[in-house]
Amino acid sequence: MLSGVEFKKQKKAARSPPDGYISTKTLQSH
Repeated sequence: MLSGVEFKKQKKAARSPPDGYISTKTLQSH
């Protein structure tokens, strides 16, 4: 079970992933 702090970190990471992740997703979708 994640603690509250870790859960918030995960949600924040999911909401704003690293640039590399975004560019990879963008390239795949085009």
